[in-house]
Amino acid sequence: MKAIYILILMSFYLGLQSQDCRKFPDFALALGFDVTRSAFSSSEHREMGLLLVELDPKNLRHSARSKTYKDPTWDDAGYLGPITIDRFGNGYVSAKPNVNMLYNPIINQNTIYKIDNASGKMSSWLVLPYSDESNNQNPYGIVGMYYDCNMDYLIVSTVSGSTQSSEVGKIFRVDVRNKTYELICDGVDAMGVITLRRDNKNVLIYGSARTSDVYSVELDSKYQKVGNPKKILTLEGLGSRGDDRARKIRVDGDNLLIDGTTFYYNLTAPTFIQESKYTFDIANNFALLNIR
Repeated sequence: MKAIYILILMSFYLGLQSQDCRKFPDFALALGFDVTRSAFSSSEHREMGLLLVELDPKNLRHSARSKTYKDPTWDDAGYLGPITIDRFGNGYVSAKPNVNMLYNPIINQNTIYKIDNASGKMSSWLVLPYSDESNNQNPYGIVGMYYDCNMDYLIVSTVSGSTQSSEVGKIFRVDVRNKTYELICDGVDAMGVITLRRDNKNVLIYGSARTSDVYSVELDSKYQKVGNPKKILTLEGLGSRGDDRARKIRVDGDNLLIDGTTFYYNLTAPTFIQESKYTFDIANNFALLNIR
C-alpha cells in the first residue's frame, strides 16, 4: 500500500500554494538542512511526533532521507497531523491519534502546537473550543490547517464532538500575531482547507470530512462568511476507491490540487492509508484534469 507522508517541503511546497510567503526556519538553517529539499514530516515510519528530514536529491518524491533531526519536544504531544509554516519561520501542528488514544488524549485534540523559528522547540500555543466527551465514533479534533499569508491567519478545521448523526465541526481563523481566533463556519466537518483570492473576492475552499464533496464560500475583508457554502466539485466515483475525502487542498497556477484519502472517523495507522492526487482546472469550472 502507498504510504502517506505529511510533509512540508520548504521550497517546492511553497511553489504549489496560492501564496508563497512561508519562511524556512532559522533553527533548520543553523542545523545545516538544505532549504530546497528539506521537510517536516509527522508520518515517518515508527516515529511518533515530528521529524525534520532532508531528502536525497536523486528522487525527491520517493527518496531515502539523507539527514534527519528530531528535537526532544517534538513528541510531547504524541502523534501529530496537519503542519504549516508562517512568514516568520514558525511551524504550527496539531495532534492526531494513531491506532489508539494512548498518546493522544481527547483533551489535546483541538490544541495547536508551535515550533519556534529560532529554537525549534515545540510547545502548546493555543487551545480551540473542543468537546471533552470522547465517543467511540470520533476520536479526532483538528484535521486541517492552512496559513494565509495575506492576513497572517491560520485557517483551522476541527471535527471535535461530531458523531455519525451529528455534524458539529467548525472552521476557525486564528491570528498568529496575537493568538485571537474567530469562527468562520459552524456545524461543518471539514478536512482540507485553503483560502485564496478569486474574482477579486476572498474565498474559503474546504473538503467535507463526511462526503467526497468540496465547497467554497465567500469571505469578507475580516474573513467572516458571506452567504452559504456552494459545492464546486466532488471526488465521488473518482480514483481507485471512489469515496475519497479532500485531505489537503492547494493551488498551482490555475489548477486546484487535492490529496484524497478515505476517512471514516476511526483510527487507522497512517502509513497504511492509500491516497490519490487529483488536479482540477479552476478556470474551467473545476473540470478534472488528471488523477495520480
